[in-house]
Amino acid sequence: MTEVMIYAAIAFAICAMLYAVLGKEVGESPDKKFLDDAFGAGSGQDQSEAEQVQAQTAPIFGGPAGAGLTEIAQGDGGFNEGQFLDGAKAVYSMILEYYADGDLEALRPLLSDDVYEAYAAGIRERDAQGFTQTTDMARLKSAEIVSAQRDGNMGRIDVRYVAELSSALMDKDGNIVEGDLDFISAVDEVWSYERELGQNEPGWKLASVEEQGEDTLGSAPDVAKKT
Repeated sequence: MTEVMIYAAIAFAICAMLYAVLGKEVGESPDKKFLDDAFGAGSGQDQSEAEQVQAQTAPIFGGPAGAGLTEIAQGDGGFNEGQFLDGAKAVYSMILEYYADGDLEALRPLLSDDVYEAYAAGIRERDAQGFTQTTDMARLKSAEIVSAQRDGNMGRIDVRYVAELSSALMDKDGNIVEGDLDFISAVDEVWSYERELGQNEPGWKLASVEEQGEDTLGSAPDVAKKT
């Protein structure tokens, strides 16, 4: 009887260890999981159901974007302004890095079709010239929601970024042809994010970029808003 209990205890311990390993998410980067949690879709409720529930429970937002954020929250269960901004801050540096690296696979899920095509064209042109780009984010000084709106099932949120970065474009021999990694440039631009409300997928995607000042190497290429 004692031996049976010992074997049972060993079997239980082995099962517990297997669950500890296999029960966790494997192969998903911390950045990806963070974006899914902070910058992804809402609760995934059917929109008609979400409308009924959220109209009663959605928070009322203030500030210049308050009315638009309130409408978005009413149509998108689980929308949280703080979590959205956390995700927007993270994705800002990620997109700049991926564009500089020419990583189209990493960019694809973060961009709308129009922005992706524009960025892919820029990367292809850079590659054709034999250039490589390095961009270093020195500091993200601020990121704030400046406007928001809802058009039917689509939500749109504009975020203004003020940042400091350095960037350089180099030829195949490593010679700098534009920019200077020792020089910090100020960047001021508005990124617009869109998503279909009330759906599990996709999350918010970059839909346009508008410089507020002089265009700077290393900042995201401008892509006009759809009219």
